Amino acid sequence: MMMPSNRQIKQKRWRKGYLAESMALWLLRLKGYRFVAQRYKTPRGEIDLIVQRNETFIFVEVKARQSYEKGKEAVTVKQRRRIEKAAELFMATQKTTQCSVRFDVVLVMGFKMHHLVDAWRMGD
Repeated sequence: MMMPSNRQIKQKRWRKGYLAESMALWLLRLKGYRFVAQRYKTPRGEIDLIVQRNETFIFVEVKARQSYEKGKEAVTVKQRRRIEKAAELFMATQKTTQCSVRFDVVLVMGFKMHHLVDAWRMGD
């Protein structure tokens, strides 16, 4: 039996992550959020999803894990800082200064999802 190559492993992880993000996006759309961007890349980091509700931009980290606890633990302080820096770059491209910012997490556990609203604040 052949072992999967690194490329095959990366492709499998990419597909799993993309599926989890797509599921999370549908959950957020059903809750009334407006889609802005998916996999927003900057030199400082990547944001899985950006959605908007009213005058608030919400930067969403999506984690596909076996359990709620493992998903929550997977959002490290280092990762939060990277997302915050990427969010600052995104906000610098927006024409409005009247918008607020929020950071959410969507945990995907198989077909179950949990939306952590306002999961952390800038600099927490």
